[in-house]
Amino acid sequence: MKKRRLSSTLRISIFIDSFTGKSDTYRSNCCQNNVASWESPPNCVIKINVDAAFNNGDAAAMVVARDSFGNHLGSGVICFNTISSTVAEAKDYGLGIHLAKRLQFSKIIVEGDASDIPKSIKGSTNEIPWSIRSTILSIRDHIKDFSEISFTSVPRDVNSLAHDLAQSAVPNNVNRWWSYDEPPNCIMQHLTLFED
Repeated sequence: MKKRRLSSTLRISIFIDSFTGKSDTYRSNCCQNNVASWESPPNCVIKINVDAAFNNGDAAAMVVARDSFGNHLGSGVICFNTISSTVAEAKDYGLGIHLAKRLQFSKIIVEGDASDIPKSIKGSTNEIPWSIRSTILSIRDHIKDFSEISFTSVPRDVNSLAHDLAQSAVPNNVNRWWSYDEPPNCIMQHLTLFED
């Protein structure tokens, strides 16, 4: 298989509205009470929701991959020690890339609720905070492995699935991958599962 170089065929995008904090990927999909909800990705694109939890140096990074029908395709969580929630969120976007490569996805959207991370991925190398620099540069190195990739930021209530799993992982020190047919129990009620 021939590796693609960063070129015009690779679409890197970031959709952040600086005034509202809303992303274009969910702007048109709101419930009746103006509560934002998760929006499915386009056909043939996988959305990987990411979130991190941080408490007194203990952190968890969590990722959930779903297709355009909302089907759970895989998820994972890692626990680690770190200096800040920003570092935890950066590692989370990196874990999203890792899950996509693990499951051999080529077209992905990595979506979380930390707007600074997509900005750092897209922005100037000189503007990356020192605490997340190595993680952001690693993410940038892996961009070439995908035919289509975007990084988005949405409000936390849109990202509730990933948030729920991240919050349950820290106190339980969970480090695990889940397959498409065996998602974590704490997020089952939010998922669509493949039926045989």
